[in-house]
Amino acid sequence: MKIRKFKKLIGVLAAAAVLSTMFTSCGHKEDDIVSNRVETESSADDDWQVETVAEESEETLSAETSSEEIESAEEESASHEGGEAVLDSFEGTLEYIKVHAGDKSRIDYSTKVYEAKKRDLKKKADHDLVDVIQDRANSDQKKKLRLERSDNGATIDALVYTNSDSGLIDKIVTTEYGSSGREVTGYYFNDAKLAYAYRYTCNLYGTNVSEAKQNGGQRCYFVNDFMTECYKTTKGENDSVKMDDYDSVNKDLQKEYDKLEQELINRAYVTYDMVKEIPAFARIYGYVSDEEGGMLSDVTVSLKTGAYSYRTETKTDGDGYYEFYVPINDTDWYNLNFTYGDYVPVEIDDIYVRPYTIDYCAGVAYMAPQGQTKHDTATYLMDITKQSPDKLKDNQYEIVVTYDTSKADLKPFTLNLDNGKYDTATTQIVTVGSDKNFRYFLTDQKGGREDNKMSYEMSLSGAMVKVYNKNGIVASFQVPAGSAGVVWEVFDIDGSAIKPVNNYYFDVGKDIFFE
Repeated sequence: MKIRKFKKLIGVLAAAAVLSTMFTSCGHKEDDIVSNRVETESSADDDWQVETVAEESEETLSAETSSEEIESAEEESASHEGGEAVLDSFEGTLEYIKVHAGDKSRIDYSTKVYEAKKRDLKKKADHDLVDVIQDRANSDQKKKLRLERSDNGATIDALVYTNSDSGLIDKIVTTEYGSSGREVTGYYFNDAKLAYAYRYTCNLYGTNVSEAKQNGGQRCYFVNDFMTECYKTTKGENDSVKMDDYDSVNKDLQKEYDKLEQELINRAYVTYDMVKEIPAFARIYGYVSDEEGGMLSDVTVSLKTGAYSYRTETKTDGDGYYEFYVPINDTDWYNLNFTYGDYVPVEIDDIYVRPYTIDYCAGVAYMAPQGQTKHDTATYLMDITKQSPDKLKDNQYEIVVTYDTSKADLKPFTLNLDNGKYDTATTQIVTVGSDKNFRYFLTDQKGGREDNKMSYEMSLSGAMVKVYNKNGIVASFQVPAGSAGVVWEVFDIDGSAIKPVNNYYFDVGKDIFFE
């Protein structure tokens, strides 16, 4: 079986070409969003998991490696010690930010750090243990981290569940982005030992999760760092291997079993070791412009939060851009103040940075001398006193999108991940529940239909997505600026929790968005 390899995509068009128009909305200073993902190549020889096996490096255990070779290496392989994970605290996260702000967290799967152990035929999988771990994870402290693979540059989002009592990680769910889709892998740990792993691949638009697991994926159980059994589904066919009948299956299936076992064990523990050291933090960023849309450099931007009496400041660069790295702040809000010579000071208040946030766009602050103000710069992005446009029930959200219709033709998609149905109305009411999952997108219809995937029209439209409950606004998202693409993946609703995503894509097919 040939191993699929990655190659990097050509970078997004030079940002300099759009700097003059960058201030109509919010975006990444270096255009380093997920649209710069790697492209996946697959071979026709991959006859058993073209869609579901992870992209592996040349250092990954060869398919020719036998179980006997794995066993003979047991004495030399490292054992996972686990260790307590960093539990998020405001002060501790600030110390981490001082050292690591702006750094990319690169994860290395190419080195084989952990190996599968010698199998014990007396050991059986404990299926009930998986439910026990999941029950613990439901009440765990959760954080979302963005990682980058060091071997191919692929973006990985990791959702980490840490037990506040033991300090040990119970569960990690990674989502790796590739041009053929997103590969989702979940690792379950008991006392820092891998107990279970699942993997499935869905397309960029959020394939029905249940369907993806059934029609293409693996569910594997582990005891003492060896795999006791594994169930996999590929192209409508089901295969399974249990340890006690391993010797009765054909050699090719044994090799696949060995290879998957080694890969999952190594990745699970390498991921655990990395994410346990990183607290949850987010980037607040934006731009400052004069009334005519020109960039303002050397504007003093101050950030503060009340509950922790924390203050810091920076200055805008030559493009009017600024950024702060801040702890996830679930009990308070951040305020931004802008001062520039004799210009009227500007404030952006009530910026709520909640769990799962990686980037928060504060929009554009317009500044002008006294008496020359044209824009309403007193923007309250998260003002909970503002009433929702319609009367809502306790279990409902209303999603509203606004944008400059003279600059773009946009259409929202709220996709139900459980049944594949979607809503495209500009204003939508979503009924949430513990068993319901949604993904919200905004799409550039003109660019998508005309196959102009590198369009900047949506990026320059000033699009804003706001989410309300019965008490008022609860989330606000502004489209990334200076970015080429036709699909903006804005946020997920997991049960009733809003999870910011803010991914921007240009490497997409027509699919449901541009029919």
